[in-house]
Amino acid sequence: MSILVSVVIPVYNVESYLDECIESVILQSYNNIEIILVDDGSTDTSGNKCDKWAKQDSRIKVIHQANIGLSGARNSGIKISKGRYITFVDSDDTVNIDYINILINSILESSSDISICGLNRFFDGEDSIFNNEDSKGSTEVVTLSSDEAIERIFYQKDISNSAFGKMYPRSFFEAVEFPIGKLYEDLATVYKLFLQTDNVSMVKDSYYNYRIRQGSIMTRKFDTRNLDRISISEDILNNIKILRPNLLPAAKYRYLVSNLQVLWMIPKNFGNRNSIIKQIQDNMKSVRFEVFKDPKVKKKGKLFVVVSMMPTLLLPFFGRIYKSLYKYE
Repeated sequence: MSILVSVVIPVYNVESYLDECIESVILQSYNNIEIILVDDGSTDTSGNKCDKWAKQDSRIKVIHQANIGLSGARNSGIKISKGRYITFVDSDDTVNIDYINILINSILESSSDISICGLNRFFDGEDSIFNNEDSKGSTEVVTLSSDEAIERIFYQKDISNSAFGKMYPRSFFEAVEFPIGKLYEDLATVYKLFLQTDNVSMVKDSYYNYRIRQGSIMTRKFDTRNLDRISISEDILNNIKILRPNLLPAAKYRYLVSNLQVLWMIPKNFGNRNSIIKQIQDNMKSVRFEVFKDPKVKKKGKLFVVVSMMPTLLLPFFGRIYKSLYKYE
């Protein structure tokens, strides 16, 4: 008998996208799945849509709960899941027809614990082509050590820090959960899951379709919660010092880039902007030299180091350049 895989889909006010998302999951070529829809206090018709889908497919389970955010919704789904493995799909995204089949087989064939695939980014209004035969891509798999995979996340090379587009053993979540009330919850969580494995299998091509839309974390206006990116990166730095000191250079790079990303986001009229900028500049100064000397930091990363030393007056200019080139990294 094939292995049961749990698909956890957090749902919040996505009535325009939810049907397409769920359809892409129920049409998976790998059939032994349970689909857990977590309605996180939606105020539109999303909750009703979840219930209607559950009546149509016995593999679907629905949780309705008060709104506590993406992390809380994922944690709720994990708690009732029964699969040996778990994958996450955001409710405004879609997956290609062989998404689960590719991820589970890459785990089994490579004796890895975690598998990942590439992301196909598309803008709201574009076709996600989730069931198009031409969109399947390559099945070539590369096996990485845990250290190699975490390095690639921190250095922003090939592997995103997103929770979706990956498959994990459910048992890994006995010691790890998503932090409630934080933005950038994936940055805080995914590397901890990778710390629990020896090997990670990476499917080179893209089987997950990531929709870029207004209102997402990546496109919403700046507020104090955006500072979570810095505090989470600082936690990463402190944890890696203890758990994997050999990965400290990569963690320092991630820390510098996180500070720089926030620095570029702060609007001119934001309250206590100057004190925040001063703290960020101090943070970057603490790792700047080591990051610049790190042989694994490529030209783009070294450019970030140079830019981090620029006067505050030039921040908006470099921020616009960064957003246009690397907006969705």
